[in-house]
Amino acid sequence: MSDHIDEYLDTVRQITSAGSLNQVEALDMAKKVTHDRAGRVLKRALREYGFDLETSRRLFTLLLSLKVDTTRITGVRGHPRRN
Repeated sequence: MSDHIDEYLDTVRQITSAGSLNQVEALDMAKKVTHDRAGRVLKRALREYGFDLETSRRLFTLLLSLKVDTTRITGVRGHPRRN
């Protein structure tokens, strides 16, 4: 998971220095893609527990917050829920 966490944090850091709204939106999408990818890795690794992708993404968020104090990183915020 370390590689996924590093990639996620690198993307977040890039968001804080983005020069335009288009860059911010593209980087925010990249952050979501990284989050999804990490969720899929966890879902496969923990197949025996029957986690869906959303649960696996939440697990990644938990692991990220245990490893890194996300309250000190500008740019980390949740995505709106889809109905």
